[in-house]
Amino acid sequence: MENMGIQKLVKELKRLNPKVEMLIDHDSYPAIIVAKCPSCESLNLPEGYYCSEKNGLTNKHNTTSGQYENFCLMTEYEYLAMLA
Repeated sequence: MENMGIQKLVKELKRLNPKVEMLIDHDSYPAIIVAKCPSCESLNLPEGYYCSEKNGLTNKHNTTSGQYENFCLMTEYEYLAMLA
């Protein structure tokens, strides 16, 4: 598997979790994916992606090239608390 990029990743997250609204904050690094749900642990993730405390939402160790991507995945509540 190879990297999806944030647009394709969020599209796949929406497909796997149709009842969860998702937004992207491109202004930070890594980009933040905001899920309007009680907990991100309950989300279905695309194959090869997982959540790590160190790397956030990532596909590290699951790419053939060795190049991986990582994004911050958080609930809307966590995101708003971070902005306060």
